[in-house]
Amino acid sequence: MQLPKRVFIDTSAWIDFTLKGEKYHREISEYLISEVKKGSKFFTSDYVLDETFTRLITGQSFASAKVLKNKVRKLEKEKRSVFQQGLGIFRKILITQTIIYRCHNLYVRERLKN
Repeated sequence: MQLPKRVFIDTSAWIDFTLKGEKYHREISEYLISEVKKGSKFFTSDYVLDETFTRLITGQSFASAKVLKNKVRKLEKEKRSVFQQGLGIFRKILITQTIIYRCHNLYVRERLKN
């Protein structure tokens, strides 16, 4: 039996794990699940999460970002992890970005009309 590891997850791993169409989706998913079963601890940084969510929101959709959020929740063992604490902040940022995006679209539409 292998001992648990400390695994740092970077942006590319989060993206591959979240999006089924990515080249290494199956491999990274199987790896993460196997490490969860071994009791390994997972680490990431706020910069990595910010970059990941930004890529998902701008390159895919808000739904993709929600997929990641839900997958990470399945991986978590602790109820008050750093990810969950940061999730409240992410939600506030997401709402703010949505409002700014909509305002920008309205502005552009009005400018195009003139």
